Amino acid sequence: MLETLTSALAGLFGRPPSPVEEEDDIVRDYYASRKKDQLERTGVITYVACNSAEIDHSYVFPLETDRFRIGDRVVFKVCHSFGNVEIREVRRAGQDDRNVDGKVVSIENGLCRVSGGYEFDMSSVIADFKPMVGDYVSLEGRFAEGCCMVERISPKSSRFVTGLITEYDKTSETGFIAGEIFFTKSDCVGFTPAVRSSVFCTALECSDHPYRAIGITLLYKNSRKKVEISIMPFFKLKLGESKYVDLKVTNCSKDSLEVGHVELFSMDDVRMVSEPENQILPGGVATYTILCLGKKPGNTSATLNWTFNHIKIRRTIRYETIDETSLKNKIRLTLPGRNKFTIPKYVNVKMKVYALPSGLVDVVVREDLAAMQKVMEMHPCLIPELNKDNYVDKMHTLLFLEEAKCVNDVKLLTKDFCLYPKDDTVYLVYEADSPYSNLMPGDSVIVSKPWDAEKRYEGKIWDVLPSQIILKLHDEFMNDYRQGACYTVEFILNRTPMRKRHFAVDAVYKYDLLRRVFPTVLTSDAFEPPCVKIWYNSLLNGEQKRAVESILSQKNKTYPYIICGPPGTGKTVTVVELILQLCQDPLSRLMVVAPTNSAIDLIGVKLLEAGLTKEDLIRLCSYSPFRLGSISSSLIDASYVPSLFEEIPNKEPVPIVTRNNIGVHKVTLGTMQCIGTLSAIGFPGGYFTHVIVDEAGQATEPETLIPLSFLDKENAQFILAGDPNQLGPVVMSRLSRMFGFKDSFLARLSRMKPYSKDIEKHPDTLGYDRRIMTQLVINYRALPKLVKMTSDIFYQGELKPYLNDESIEADLLRKITLENVHLVNKSLVFIDVEGVEEQVKDSWSYFNRAEIAKILLLLNELYEVVTPDQIGIITPYALQSKMISKRLESLNVYSPKVGSVEEFQGAERDVMIFSIVRSSRDISRGLPEFITERNKMNVALSRARVLNIIVGNKQYVSCNQLWQTICKYCE
Repeated sequence: MLETLTSALAGLFGRPPSPVEEEDDIVRDYYASRKKDQLERTGVITYVACNSAEIDHSYVFPLETDRFRIGDRVVFKVCHSFGNVEIREVRRAGQDDRNVDGKVVSIENGLCRVSGGYEFDMSSVIADFKPMVGDYVSLEGRFAEGCCMVERISPKSSRFVTGLITEYDKTSETGFIAGEIFFTKSDCVGFTPAVRSSVFCTALECSDHPYRAIGITLLYKNSRKKVEISIMPFFKLKLGESKYVDLKVTNCSKDSLEVGHVELFSMDDVRMVSEPENQILPGGVATYTILCLGKKPGNTSATLNWTFNHIKIRRTIRYETIDETSLKNKIRLTLPGRNKFTIPKYVNVKMKVYALPSGLVDVVVREDLAAMQKVMEMHPCLIPELNKDNYVDKMHTLLFLEEAKCVNDVKLLTKDFCLYPKDDTVYLVYEADSPYSNLMPGDSVIVSKPWDAEKRYEGKIWDVLPSQIILKLHDEFMNDYRQGACYTVEFILNRTPMRKRHFAVDAVYKYDLLRRVFPTVLTSDAFEPPCVKIWYNSLLNGEQKRAVESILSQKNKTYPYIICGPPGTGKTVTVVELILQLCQDPLSRLMVVAPTNSAIDLIGVKLLEAGLTKEDLIRLCSYSPFRLGSISSSLIDASYVPSLFEEIPNKEPVPIVTRNNIGVHKVTLGTMQCIGTLSAIGFPGGYFTHVIVDEAGQATEPETLIPLSFLDKENAQFILAGDPNQLGPVVMSRLSRMFGFKDSFLARLSRMKPYSKDIEKHPDTLGYDRRIMTQLVINYRALPKLVKMTSDIFYQGELKPYLNDESIEADLLRKITLENVHLVNKSLVFIDVEGVEEQVKDSWSYFNRAEIAKILLLLNELYEVVTPDQIGIITPYALQSKMISKRLESLNVYSPKVGSVEEFQGAERDVMIFSIVRSSRDISRGLPEFITERNKMNVALSRARVLNIIVGNKQYVSCNQLWQTICKYCE
């Protein structure tokens, strides 16, 4: 592939030009021949934006290197071509007398001297950065004969650089980035420099060194990677322009590095024009030059894959090509702190503000016993159990507690950052694996300048990228922007998601839904399941078919129906069959929701595979999945963003759908948060005949209520599919968890009398009333001994294995051998390791060196039979996960997936390794909740198909009754 791409640019290296280059030359000559006379005029700057300015309220031009202020007199040329007007060569009147380049000779007592005899007081000029002796600078001011008045000092040239700190001397507090960029410790923002740390900085031209760095931001601490490849920030090109991008590959190891091969995946817009030697010496740098062409308007991306021995690294180049004509039309739309996407001034249904109660944020800062007592005094509705009388008040209060916790957490993110300009936005660089990655587009920011603390700039987060956050601030911010300066950035949460949940809580009374929220006594009608003529999936078992038949019978349909699906029992298959059967009714209108995009996409893809067409369903989603490219390719043509407009606005960057076109499809799919947008566009309540909530156990109760308001309250069904014995919703507030917010709607219903188990009344269905609930019991995932352990401990012995000793999984177990471990008919193993739990400074997390070493030995043995993709490693502590990944990376070993219990929910692997980590000798306080919470342990121990290996201190965990039982099944 590379040879093809390189040959396409052969003309750049002296070889005959390609047909593409000849065509470009012809087009360029044609445009040049059509240019008409250029008229020189004078005018006054009347408007200044981040990336553009306006002359005499008439002529708009893009800003490049020059900075103008309102009132500046300018000289410019007006070019007429093909009916368009273009502004060129804009300069201040008397421009030749206003700019001087030179070198800083000395700085003493605030007096700066620049070569050429220029001398000025630094306190009296605008400084875009803090200059040092030897810097090449550009002075702006009045330099007529006999008069020298400097108004501004800025770098003569600068560029953004990502690289490793290759040298650092603690005595002089100086060092080098990428071997050539000099820096001092004082230029490092909020961290102490160390060799091998990956950083982002602005490099200035100076005389003493090739470059000097300012505004240095940490990306990764003490990187011990064998290979470091620079990251290319997003950039923009004008239509017809091109840009060369250098990606530097640094060999950080002590050995020579062999480059196996490099693959470039892109359209014809991106081409590789230079490829260095296949060997990189220790500490050496290889530069790959990429040519990016602005051939057509819109976004372009290209992916490069490097292979070094057993290491694979990917880098993506992303840029946007802009038509200048479109740019001119957009300039006047730039507003202070505006959202990335268009929002109308008025919405059909306006949600209440649901403001946080006064003083609540301050009360819950500590979340201790005193805070709990104070909160109960402020909100007595929290004290009784949830009931019909306190339902709305208690749910609102629990939401307020959760939001107050999030507000306090976000306050801790306030920090000084260097801000870097990018077209009409700015961006900051944050450290990898930090809480800043949890911020979302739509959150707000407040930026203030240390030298002008009275002026604050409000803005919006437009994008959250790996190590970068893109901000849109007030246009005036760039008028006094200084390179390398630190700005105080405060973050403010977007309250819209929380307001949607409050709105859903109020809808319980508004739409008279209390009967569905608090079901009581069932009707005594005899149950007669309907006769299903055709099963779309003929492999369904008895319980799966009974669940579908019970819902189709429409008995007690005002009560929520629960499909309880333990791990590996085919819950998703059952939900898909149910949807297909309901679609046979020409009057049915289905809404299918889930807490996550991945869960809803899984159902959508399976429906298409089962025979539904894209005309039968619509996938509603927010802007973010389109931006991140996370929507399944099979569903992309059926995916739309709900619009708040009555008509589709022009030039929206994603496919959108208006209110009149929602609900016309047989099946409407979306996440709970996205479905909440339908309320704002005035979509009628009571429209859908069926609402199906998948993975209902992972959503808070107010989230589950969001789609409930769109259900016909008399003649419709509400179906919940999930497992209350697995992970529940993510709740940040400890206080809200204590008052019951950690329970999902599914979990709460499962404990209520109509749904609770009664083996005497319902002996044929495991004690569950099949009119309102079905428990799936056949496990298709794991070998019998693994199923028996999870069944006996977490499911009262109800689960049955589908696999047997003649299965492919059993044959794989027979092939696996581990030193000092007898695996014959044994798929659950506890390996006793007496390690020591450790912490690092400023971290609450733990790691265990002995367990890491044992896991590495296990992987070495397992790789004889299985591949890394067949293995998963679960640990309840993020630091242990990070340490395992780093250790595997340092050994150049392919790594299996390593993550927390939450990251493996819904996933499965042939072999799972669970690292306990904690190993304290003091067991008087018992085991931490991380490794004793039943739902969490259920997920951790039910991911394996063939072999489950637990690594930890057996004596330590045996003090807990749950772990005593687990250890017995490992014997």
